[in-house]
Amino acid sequence: LGAGAAQFGTRFLASHEATVHPNYKAAVLAATVDGTRAVGRGLSVTRALANEFTARMTELEESNADLDVRRKAFQAATLRDAALYGDVTWGKAEAGQSAGLIHSVLPAAEIVERIVAEYVDARERLRPPW
Repeated sequence: LGAGAAQFGTRFLASHEATVHPNYKAAVLAATVDGTRAVGRGLSVTRALANEFTARMTELEESNADLDVRRKAFQAATLRDAALYGDVTWGKAEAGQSAGLIHSVLPAAEIVERIVAEYVDARERLRPPW
């Protein structure tokens, strides 16, 4: 339908091959459709699973806290905390809005096969009836 690209990073986080901490994978699987937040206004906007880190950043942003205060809170959390050490409470557990649609950890090959099958199905449904 005109898309020039797609992002699948979050889906591949929940693959057998992803080398992220099991807590991170479990948090992606537990996410709801509204389970991510975009935070980092004025810094480096990041979408992450809703957790204590995103709640704190949202609080600071909504109260118009000083940029240096927000920067300090933003830099205190890292993706490494979530991905390597499994801290999905205060770490930057980065994930896209699709997190709430992911319900299983699969082999990467199966994820790719499903993407291709969904593409073929969508393409077939768009063909004219003649």
